[in-house]
Amino acid sequence: MFKLKGIAVAVLIMNCSISFSGSMGPICESGKVQIPCGNKAWSFGGAALYLQPAFGGNGLGYTAYSNYSGNDNNGVFIGTSGAPNQMVNIGPKWGWGFQINGAYQFKANDLVVNWYHLNSHNKGNFPVGYAFAGNNDGFYASEFQVRTNWDEVDIEFGQHLQLPGNKLVRLHAGAEFGRIKNQFDNISLLHPTSVVAYTTTDTLSYNGFGPRLGIDLGYMPVNSLELYAKMAGSMLIGTAKQRNSGYQNYPYPNNPISPFVTGNYNQTLNGVIVPELAAKLGAQYDWKFEQNILSFDIGYMWMNYLNSIISYSGNGIVFANVGNNSTANFNLNGMYLGLKLTGNT
Repeated sequence: MFKLKGIAVAVLIMNCSISFSGSMGPICESGKVQIPCGNKAWSFGGAALYLQPAFGGNGLGYTAYSNYSGNDNNGVFIGTSGAPNQMVNIGPKWGWGFQINGAYQFKANDLVVNWYHLNSHNKGNFPVGYAFAGNNDGFYASEFQVRTNWDEVDIEFGQHLQLPGNKLVRLHAGAEFGRIKNQFDNISLLHPTSVVAYTTTDTLSYNGFGPRLGIDLGYMPVNSLELYAKMAGSMLIGTAKQRNSGYQNYPYPNNPISPFVTGNYNQTLNGVIVPELAAKLGAQYDWKFEQNILSFDIGYMWMNYLNSIISYSGNGIVFANVGNNSTANFNLNGMYLGLKLTGNT
């Protein structure tokens, strides 16, 4: 559920289309591509976000196979659940977040700052017969938890243009900081009816900073209503980390092997380059009062950080060979609803 503090933040909005508010305005430079004069103004606000995080990749997340049937190493019979080699995944779920924005407009330019934030938490259980991390016949998952945290801060300098037919364009360039953190918790059992043996935690994170470019396209079918499409891309460079902890070696009574050929470990990769793509489709309605404008905004957004999640496959899995780093994209999509206030200086 969306917490009250999230609602308090989310009722504030400023959107990147600050100078698109209201009428088309006077023109300072004429021609097929016109530059609006614009006034000095400020905007501040926020939006409520309802987003679905997602990722995938070899060795990433929680996976179970149902291709084992027989006695495990503790003498407990486990039957096959589902078809052979059936795979079940537990990943992030939809979660509430917020966006806080502020901007200053001068002539046909603006300076915009955006902050996006999301927390998502999901937990689940595999049925009896599912082994954790491959076709392991000795360890079972009592409960899985997936926690996702995401922050993005954008700083943009924009130039506004006006085209014939009530068409609006905003070109912008700036910088972006992105932070992604995914934490996977596994509560392990020696067999499906045993007490908890231990809890493992696998944390995958990325922090990056880099340049950002984008374009906002708007169309005003009637005065005070704008339909828009916004696209942006960034090239981040930063640090990817993985921290794996909580694994313990338990020798089986009927088998002298230790269940984990590799134990707890950490890795840090510097200079990791991550391209990020973002897009929005939406509509904005402006209500004028006195010298101010109150804007209502609704739309759908997509974001994708390419190869931003790096996981070392093979560690912590019974009989697994030491493998190589595998990568996965981190993406978000969902709706947003916002409100912004624009005032002239």
